[in-house]
Amino acid sequence: FLPLVEIHQTNQQLDWLQGPVKKSSQLTKLQKKISLLLKKIDYVGVIAFELFDLGRELIVNEIAPRVHNSGHYSTEALNIDQFSLHLMAGLNQSFPKLELKTPNFVMTNLLGQGSKKIFFSEPLTGTLHWYGKTKNSLGRKLGHITYAEKQSVSKIIRKALQERKRMKL
Repeated sequence: FLPLVEIHQTNQQLDWLQGPVKKSSQLTKLQKKISLLLKKIDYVGVIAFELFDLGRELIVNEIAPRVHNSGHYSTEALNIDQFSLHLMAGLNQSFPKLELKTPNFVMTNLLGQGSKKIFFSEPLTGTLHWYGKTKNSLGRKLGHITYAEKQSVSKIIRKALQERKRMKL
């Protein structure tokens, strides 16, 4: 299980996320159920579960049987990323113990705003992942930026959103 994250959406689309979020007793119980299910169906690969925290319980909202945008932070924040884990699962290799490289991380999606010309404000303090898409349209995922730092999550979020605001997408 990758570290739990909190997702912030705009127009029902992942806008940015922060992590790691502290585990709860409900999460441990749910993870056991998920593990049993995945073993029973002999699932191979990365699978993402979107949860709603209702306070007294966690409920599953969405299941994505693949690497997922919500796990893109793993490239900078963990010792192994979700893409490598997916490949290792397919090759039936054992996984290393997951470790955070940094205490906090934030990932912001870069969503098209319909501009014809894209402008990146330099310098970025996060790591840019540009998807190489040539067509820009409103709401299209064009890339993301990951920030893995020792600062507080609130400071990282503020910086990430300010840097993204300077871009013309």
